[in-house]
Amino acid sequence: MGWRREALLAAVLLLLTAALAITYLRPRGTRAAVAISELPSTFTEVASRVNLSTFNLLRSLRRGAPGSPENRARLEQLAQLLANLTESGEWQLSELGLQLRASSGNYSLLASAGADMELAADAMSGLHPALESFLEGLARCNGTQAELAARALLPSIPKARGELQDALGKLALVDEESLPLESHRRVFESAVGNATRALKALAELEKAARLVSALGGSYLEARCRGEGAGLPSQDAVTLARSIDPKAYPEASYELALLKSLVLQGEGSSGGSGTGGAGSGAGWGSPPGDD
Repeated sequence: MGWRREALLAAVLLLLTAALAITYLRPRGTRAAVAISELPSTFTEVASRVNLSTFNLLRSLRRGAPGSPENRARLEQLAQLLANLTESGEWQLSELGLQLRASSGNYSLLASAGADMELAADAMSGLHPALESFLEGLARCNGTQAELAARALLPSIPKARGELQDALGKLALVDEESLPLESHRRVFESAVGNATRALKALAELEKAARLVSALGGSYLEARCRGEGAGLPSQDAVTLARSIDPKAYPEASYELALLKSLVLQGEGSSGGSGTGGAGSGAGWGSPPGDD
């Protein structure tokens, strides 16, 4: 029954916008804008393309796939066209007119956020070679490889983080209630949730890379082998404790290994511990690794 209700709402919206286009809106200015009679199909296209942006973002997080330049370009175009419509014309101060103007502005923000997510996917795709090397170095206790990869990652993470923050900043301005269809609200919620998830994953990756870069590869290898490398600094311990492997499921194994390695010998109360470097227990190849 849900699809029938959505279809009915879409048909009603189409009829109402057509009536409003004939009766209430007098275009003004020369900037290109969406025809008000085309708003229902435009809103649906925005939702569909933002859904694709969310998919591309997750695919980049999981496999390093790039974003879609075609989807980004169209979302940028739709965002501008809807913004032009919102700012132009003389909207009759009726309830319907005000609702459609508000919806146009919110879909413009949603489209612009989707374009930012495509940029974030591109930036995260650029991180992937260094990320794979970093995680492999951690899993195999190759401290030199992990350190070199960490130093390559650190300058590049801020760009991806910035694109995600831009997307979330725009999504925070969207009034979800102004999105007329439930399916569009689900797309919005998915975009917020997955952009937030990607941002948290980047934060954990950055903490891990900073930790490895600060400790150095030879120190990590010595700790892994259980040799007398000495206890890490309190700053390193604090940083290690702050890592939440569950926030980055795709790398949770390697992040948990790193955290365990640095904290081995540490008491639960945060003391300096008594076991020195420890035995390196639990360090080894990830499940399924040959």
